[in-house]
Amino acid sequence: MKRSIAIAALSLSSALSVHAQSSVTIYGLLEQSVGKYTGLSSINPTLNLNLLGSPGIWTLKSSTSSRLGFRGTEDLGGGSKAFFLIEHRLAPDTGATQFGQTGFFGGQSFVGLGGTWGDVRLGHMFVPGHIIATLGDPYGLDYNIAGGYGFVKGGSIVSYGGNAIDYRTPNLGGLVVEAQVALGEGGAAAGSIQPNRNVGVSLNYTEGKVYIGAAYNDLRTGTANQNRFTIVNGSYDLGVVKPFLAFGVARNTSLEDSKSYLIGLTAPIGAGRLKALYGNLDPAGANNTTKKFGIGYEYFLSKRTSLHADVATATTGSLSRAKGAEGGIKHVF
Repeated sequence: MKRSIAIAALSLSSALSVHAQSSVTIYGLLEQSVGKYTGLSSINPTLNLNLLGSPGIWTLKSSTSSRLGFRGTEDLGGGSKAFFLIEHRLAPDTGATQFGQTGFFGGQSFVGLGGTWGDVRLGHMFVPGHIIATLGDPYGLDYNIAGGYGFVKGGSIVSYGGNAIDYRTPNLGGLVVEAQVALGEGGAAAGSIQPNRNVGVSLNYTEGKVYIGAAYNDLRTGTANQNRFTIVNGSYDLGVVKPFLAFGVARNTSLEDSKSYLIGLTAPIGAGRLKALYGNLDPAGANNTTKKFGIGYEYFLSKRTSLHADVATATTGSLSRAKGAEGGIKHVF
């Protein structure tokens, strides 16, 4: 009897030990805004109007990409771990899958191994340049009407790599290098370029208050045309204000270069944060430069819930000036 109790206790102890070394987390973000803009779509030339709404009409919309995700890790011992992440993007105003997402877990879905040597990820994930671009925008590439989406990657909209193999180095004195190859997996005639074959690399340096990032990404389609971008950005946290500066060059399928730059800042004020930016985008092959100014304030009701109000104005070439405003609620869990 005593032996049976001892074995049961040992089994329970082992089970608890395994459980303590593994974890699965459910996380998410829900955000909804009410907004309206007037004029043409020069508020954000690269953002689909399904995310902005219709001109002159009050719209319930997402300013931040709402999501539901699951992530987990398992300690393999010796400093190694296994991990996974799957994420669904949704439109809370309709309950439907977010516009542009392919597949239910089209946000990200990958599995990987990590250790003191860095980590390897396999699956569907952000290209390295998209992560760097997010860090170069005071709004983090949100769909906010005042945000800098389109002004940090030269106007490129490439964000994800499917069928991807990704490697990240460990932190090397503040520097992290990431390289990714998204396999084309055939689908093209012999001798031609495989469709959706993507190659990307990034350098991310963070030391104290200083951040500097650089990235290159090249998406090959089923023809000789390319969709590539190169970006460099940085920020410096002065405490009372954090300035941002970003430059981007993108080559589209017509093999012409678009150029962009963004100057922005965030500043803690009271129980919230001020965000402001000026963006300039020169599209390839056209005399229709877009210039945009956006400003907003996010007030934190708690660590997880905030309110925001934002306004923006922009012009594109000789088109009429566009203006917009929105306000919303964001909850993170």
